[in-house]
Order: sequence, then structure tokens, then C-alpha cells
Amino acid sequence: MKNIISSLLLVSLFALVACSKNDDDATINDVTIRNPKKVILNTYSNQGNLTNTVLYEFSYNEKSLLSTVKITDVDGVKNRTINYNSEDRISQITQTSGNNAKILTVTYTGENATLSISGETNPYLFTYSSSNNSYDYSNGTDNGTFFFGENDNLIEIISENASIFSKSVTTEIKGIYANQNKLTAFFFSFLNNGEFLFFDRNAMSTLSFDGVNYIINNESENGSLTYYNMINATTQIKIVDVIIIY
Repeated sequence: MKNIISSLLLVSLFALVACSKNDDDATINDVTIRNPKKVILNTYSNQGNLTNTVLYEFSYNEKSLLSTVKITDVDGVKNRTINYNSEDRISQITQTSGNNAKILTVTYTGENATLSISGETNPYLFTYSSSNNSYDYSNGTDNGTFFFGENDNLIEIISENASIFSKSVTTEIKGIYANQNKLTAFFFSFLNNGEFLFFDRNAMSTLSFDGVNYIINNESENGSLTYYNMINATTQIKIVDVIIIY
């Protein structure tokens, strides 16, 4: 899981699109905000230069659950389709890119889950603990624990007995996945897009990854997140900013 987050923060040699926050202010509605239509995620080098832009385009079913995600970045286009079972839990996620497809299949026994990944032999087992709202996960070689906090936001991941990711949230601001199941972002992380770091049910207020602390600056309208950035607390350089369009 550590490699998934790291890969998204690596410096890229190219920028797909250069976007500023002000360019999109006029597209944000002054009405009750529910589900984002688009998210623009910009990453920056240690020198503060724009290195990559990822565009997420969302569609939803009649229950406001994600049904498709189109992801465009310097590597091309990925299309993601999400299916649900009768309890509105994710049952399958299919992501295609060109002629390549990756399929995640999820089954449940109570609160526990099994996630199988196409092309891989060993499934991931998720064992839920109600005492601290956490899941132990393992596929035999990769194992750890992830914890949920207030309003079922993912707040910490421990791998190999070390905390590699932790955050606090502000529940006053709805996040990009405000209407989604708490496992959505974590399941998506197996598709190597790192949403569990950037997207959740509420906005972040602090973040620590791999021993580095980040300052989070949020902006919102009508209680929903419209923009935020992440600044390295040591260097004071912005490494990520995110624009949310409704």
C-alpha cells in the first residue's frame, strides 16, 4: 500500500494540463452540493513546479453511488465501472485502459470481505473489528490494518507494524466521497490511483505520510469541499492541489 501512495507523489517529467483554481471558480454552483462531477488533481515537484495533472470525471446511479469514473492523465485514459450488490456494497470494479483490463471482485460475510484481483492468485481478506472500527487485511504477503474515524473516514494505515499514513478530518466539510461507502477509496487504491490519500467522506485537516507532515488548506461552499492543497510542513512547498467541480 505504501508504494501506491508514493507512486502518485513521484515527480513526473510532463504536465498534462496546467490548471489554476481561479479558472474553475465560475463553474461551482451556489446551491446545495451533493456529488462532484469532476475533480482536477495537480501534483508538483519539490521545487514547486507543476509536474502532472489528473482529471477525474464521475457519474452516479439513482442512489448517488458512483457508477463510472473516467481518469485522464499523462499516461492516457482509464475507464472504471462500479457494480453493487443488493445491500449497496461494491461487488465488482472493472478498470480498462486501452486493451488492458483489471477487475476487482468483492464478496462479503457480515462485515468481513474478500477482494480478488484479476491475474493474481491470492485474494485479500479483510477482517473487521467493531471495537476500533478497523480492518486487518492480508493476502499472505502484504498485510496490515486500516482504521476509520469519525463519520467513517479512513484515518490511518499500518503496514509491517509501522504507520505509513494518518490524517485527521474536519466533519464540517463534506468530502469528494461524501455519499460513498467507507471502503470505496480503499478498494480503489488497488487500482493504483491513490484515492484513499486524496478523496474521502470529509475534508482532511492534517496529513502524515511516510514520516512527512503536510499542511492542508481547505475551501468550501455550502458545506462541501471545493478546493484544497497540501503543503510540505518542512519545506513549505505545495505538492498537491485539488479542484472539485459540481
